[in-house]
Formats: sequence, structure tokens, C-alpha cells
Amino acid sequence: MKRFRFRLEGLLRLRKVEEERCLQGLRARQAALADVQARERELVTERGRTVESLRRLEHGRFEMDEILRRRRYLDLLENRSREVSAEGIRRQAELCGAQRIAERAVRERQLVERLRERRLGEHEEGARREGILDLDEIGSGASARREARG
Repeated sequence: MKRFRFRLEGLLRLRKVEEERCLQGLRARQAALADVQARERELVTERGRTVESLRRLEHGRFEMDEILRRRRYLDLLENRSREVSAEGIRRQAELCGAQRIAERAVRERQLVERLRERRLGEHEEGARREGILDLDEIGSGASARREARG
């Protein structure tokens, strides 16, 4: 029986390498988006703390300089929050693009693997048929020898 040899084995290896590269890019973009989301949460927390401290100042002793400083800081937090939010939207779009690319790479690898499996099945079926033909030939020869003797 001939040994199975898939002619597109090199292509399959390339597709696997490309898939892994795409998945690494996807993981990097997921990590970048997670970082942006963490920064957004930190800004929300900091804004909440600042608003609370501003409320305490306004209800306590009147310190105009401190109130103005905290309001400026609050404005700065708002600006940063908008920037981080815009970055989050950009990172989300990058992530979606990377997901599409990774999905395409997975499909291309799976396509070649399915072709390999089909060819392996055809090879095994051919080998099985060859074995049956060999057994038929052996059986025919044994039958012919019996008839010649008998």
C-alpha cells in the first residue's frame, strides 16, 4: 500500500502560521481595548471622587480657590474621558477588523484541512479496494489450483 502524501501540506503549514499570526494580532487588540476600558473605569472613579469632594467643599466652608481648582480638574477629567472614549471606539473598530481577519484565516486553514481529510479518506478507500482486489485474486488463484487438482 502506498503511503499517503498530501501535496498541499506546505500550504496547510502556511495557513496555520498565518492563522496564529492573526490570532496574536487579535489578542493584542483585545488587550489594547481592555487597557482603554480600564482607563475609562479609572477616570469614572476619579471623576466621582472629585465630584464628591467638590460637593463637600461647596457645603462646607467657602474656599473659592479650592473649588475653582477642583472644577478645572473636573474639566480636565471630562476632556480625558472624551479622548479615552474616542480611543476606545477606535480600538473597538480595530478589534472588529482583526476578528474578521482571524475568522478568514481560520476558515482558510479549515478549508485546506477538510481537503486533506477528504484526500486521506479517498486514499484509505483506494487502499481498501486494493486489498479486496488482492484478496479476490488470491481466492481466484486458490480456486483455480483446487480445480486443477481435482
